[in-house]
Amino acid sequence: MSIDEEMRRNIGRQMITNRRKNLYRLDRDQSFSFSPETLALLRDRTELRALIERSGREELVDYVMKMALREIYDAYQYISVKSDDLPRLRAVYHEMIADALEENLPADAIARRHYGRLATWLASTNPITRTINPPNRPVVRDIVCAEYSPGLQLEILGIDVHAVMEPVIDIGCGEHGGLVRHLRALGIEAHGIDRACDAEGDYLVAADWFERDIVPGFWGTIIAHLSFSGHFLNHHARRDGEYIAYAKKYMEMLRGLRIGGRCHYAPGLEFIEEMLPAHQYALERSRVGEEYSRTVITRLA
Repeated sequence: MSIDEEMRRNIGRQMITNRRKNLYRLDRDQSFSFSPETLALLRDRTELRALIERSGREELVDYVMKMALREIYDAYQYISVKSDDLPRLRAVYHEMIADALEENLPADAIARRHYGRLATWLASTNPITRTINPPNRPVVRDIVCAEYSPGLQLEILGIDVHAVMEPVIDIGCGEHGGLVRHLRALGIEAHGIDRACDAEGDYLVAADWFERDIVPGFWGTIIAHLSFSGHFLNHHARRDGEYIAYAKKYMEMLRGLRIGGRCHYAPGLEFIEEMLPAHQYALERSRVGEEYSRTVITRLA
């Protein structure tokens, strides 16, 4: 069953209505609102029920969760949503639908309940979001995630497509997997993983990098541009950071290389790179502009 097209449009407009607003602000009940399209739907709960049933309630919740998480990731890329967090988020949207179908519940009460639940879920799964977004901030503090052109990424990472060892995996490939598609168009076996990517075929996987094992000695080239290492740095600097989990995943990535294979990433991770055994890994560092460095690690043994 596919989501009704009218419902898709309404969800999109609703997301835009509250984009970048701070869920923790003191006047949340007044600042977070429903779009005119949502309010129109709520005026006829019988028609709304029919619309939900045509789309399928579970399918609708899946779609709304996907759109909501995309908005959250776009605003603050270091948010971590684990598989164990998703059932609670699903419950938030099931409760919202139940409220919306309650005939005598006013729209403002539905909004107040929903955004209160959403704020509670976000604060419990990612406490750092409350710290960086105090109640006096009307909009969230953006730490945005962007997808760069394949050419720019190859230049920044120092990758020669004529000498790249296959297969290739791009960890944090972005929503569209642009670099992966570019490499495949050149005849290079390339794959990508990203929690926000639109999976296509068997070479783009929509998943968190912690939820996918990296097979030892399998990959010829591992790429991570402004993705894994950026998150690692963020967690390394935070008192509540999951830096041990990132260190373990980092070593899993390096063990995933074939002998002679290379891992290209930016920004660099000097605090852990200096501890790599020299007889197993060769390390190359270089500056990228004035802001950060890139690292290339070759597996020797």
